[in-house]
Amino acid sequence: MKSLFHIAVLGLFALAIGCTPASTTVEQVTIPLSDQIKADLDSIAASNQTGSEMIPLGEKINEFAKEQPEKGTELQKDYEKLKHAHGHAAGTLAKKMAAKL
Repeated sequence: MKSLFHIAVLGLFALAIGCTPASTTVEQVTIPLSDQIKADLDSIAASNQTGSEMIPLGEKINEFAKEQPEKGTELQKDYEKLKHAHGHAAGTLAKKMAAKL
């Protein structure tokens, strides 16, 4: 019975210490979509390889096209070419796309 009481007191003590009123808020940093796309394209240009980043890159470009239709449409056309490019051709096309941002 004593040990059960001690466990209960210890549990209440832990709850009291764990719930402090002072909490810090973390400011959320959002990176502009154009910077995210440029970083992905720079990575492709540096490695001359496309891979699993292509699907999220396409989604980002589609979102970008909603914000900036003129540039976005151009990037969407280039993205379709980039999906089928390999090696040095992929790197070169990625550089050209990044320069448009």
